[in-house]
Amino acid sequence: QWTREVPKLAWREPLSILKHAAGGYIEPISIERFDQLSADYRAEAATAKDRFDSFVRGWLVLIEAHHDPDSAVLLAGRLLEYLSENANAIDDEQWLEFRLEALILAGRRSSKPESLSQAKNYFSDAAELAEQLTLQFPNQPKHWRERISVFLLQNRQVVDSLVSKLENNAFSERELSEYRQALQSLYVEAQSFGASIPASAFFFKSAANNNSAMLGWVTTVTEAELKQGVVPTFLVDWKRQFTEQIDNQLANNYVYYQLALCHVVAGDLLAYQKLCQEVLDQSHTTNDALDRLHATWSCALSPDALTDYKAAIELAQRSQELARSPCYQLGALLYRSGEFEKARNQLLIFADGVDANYTSAYVWYFLSMVEFQLGNRQQAHDRLKQASEFTTGILADERAGKKTVAWNHRATLRLLDAEANALMYEH
Repeated sequence: QWTREVPKLAWREPLSILKHAAGGYIEPISIERFDQLSADYRAEAATAKDRFDSFVRGWLVLIEAHHDPDSAVLLAGRLLEYLSENANAIDDEQWLEFRLEALILAGRRSSKPESLSQAKNYFSDAAELAEQLTLQFPNQPKHWRERISVFLLQNRQVVDSLVSKLENNAFSERELSEYRQALQSLYVEAQSFGASIPASAFFFKSAANNNSAMLGWVTTVTEAELKQGVVPTFLVDWKRQFTEQIDNQLANNYVYYQLALCHVVAGDLLAYQKLCQEVLDQSHTTNDALDRLHATWSCALSPDALTDYKAAIELAQRSQELARSPCYQLGALLYRSGEFEKARNQLLIFADGVDANYTSAYVWYFLSMVEFQLGNRQQAHDRLKQASEFTTGILADERAGKKTVAWNHRATLRLLDAEANALMYEH
């Protein structure tokens, strides 16, 4: 996108010169070559405010655009030196903003594992500078946006480090306790910071509040913990972010579905049953087929969601009519209601002739349970083997970094795998 914007902006000439000095955007830079080829232009840019402004902006674009992280960090370091050498070339506020942006870019581009301590230092310096801007220029709410952004970047770095340790190590009880304490401290700090943001920064405050970016990392943590089979640290808060959307009438049935899955993962059957009835009661008024399907799938995730599945089955049938296409959710609901032959006929529509994916795995799990209930033990085991091989493979690919599996897919695969295995091997 930035390449399409370059011809329109004042920094296209300095960017072109800096790009040439850096040897392009792809290959690692020679800092000696960069210093030599950019020297005259750096000196000239410092003689006039407008020229200095466009030159620094071009430099910032080069840092962000360069493909090599190490080169980007070197360029950011050189820019910080250049700004220090020319502190009087531009007004104080703009000079501080440029330093802040350079520090943030340096932290973000220090992405290699061996560079994490370096990134931490850049973000720490950026946080001090962002605070200075909010104190020195209190009538400029935009500086709170910058301060919030840096705070969230710092939090994210800590969270990513903790999650990496969780995913790569088998924690002892003591280590798990220390891990949870670190997360809880971070959460309290984030809440305190959010409360400190003044009313004048109202438009930016939501980024640090409970239901926005801060809980983005709560979800990251919870997903990693579910992946490792660890009881989620922030289960109550994680569920609350979905509940608040529902309470504030900001939710569609996909949010209900996610909250339903949270309840199932947490083993809270009563909350799950109550939510399923609620989503059914309010779904008959919508003519959106996908919204109806999310409601019906919510009620199929776990046994005993409803005492009577008639309304849910009718909703799924209406979804088929609206979409003019069959849905596997109907087959799952028919299984939950004990109508095994009908469930089998519906699920077989989706069982074969397609590439393996999450939907086909869900279908295979339900088919394995249907076949077992119908007394077809060999077919049941074959379907379970088919589904389990997909689940084992996709989760292995995720651990190896080859795939990214959304938390809801991972949780659903594990729940259905456990249910199907329990049914077959406990009888």
